Amino acid sequence: MKNPFPEWDQQVLNSVHLLTRGYNWLTGGSRRDLADKLVTLAPIIESTGYYFLHPLLGVGVCAATMWYSHKSQEFHEMIERGHEEQEECEAINLVHLTDTELVKVEGYVIGAVGFGLMFANNLPPEYANFEDAGKITGAGLMIRGLAGLVMAGNDLPRRKNFLRRGLEVLERRLQPAYS
Repeated sequence: MKNPFPEWDQQVLNSVHLLTRGYNWLTGGSRRDLADKLVTLAPIIESTGYYFLHPLLGVGVCAATMWYSHKSQEFHEMIERGHEEQEECEAINLVHLTDTELVKVEGYVIGAVGFGLMFANNLPPEYANFEDAGKITGAGLMIRGLAGLVMAGNDLPRRKNFLRRGLEVLERRLQPAYS
């Protein structure tokens, strides 16, 4: 199926790539590191939203979303492995391309559901708990969707974090003065 909004899709992926580049510059981590951290954070926020409705519901949702996050991290590892194999063989791996598109679609769908929950505020006042729970759960789903879009983007090599790089530059500049 052809992408109906290629320009919009490219702008979203460029924005997510800027976020990934900022994370890489700051921490030295890869896109998989960022995506795994996002899907680790998502169950906490999603469960908190459901906890507002009922504590037992929050515990049940916590278990389910933690399992889903674990499966997402396994899928991220598979995508990373496929990307490395594709670079080693210097050939296009169609399975890897399909997985990348799948994770991108997953990111859009989950993010759209989260966006809808966050901004669905047409409920009567007696359902205020549902509205609050929806906003919190929606934020968690948007974070989970962002993780999918991060994995669909281009990977960046691991490097030292900005503090370590800055200290090395400072050491190189000060070394002639003390030699």
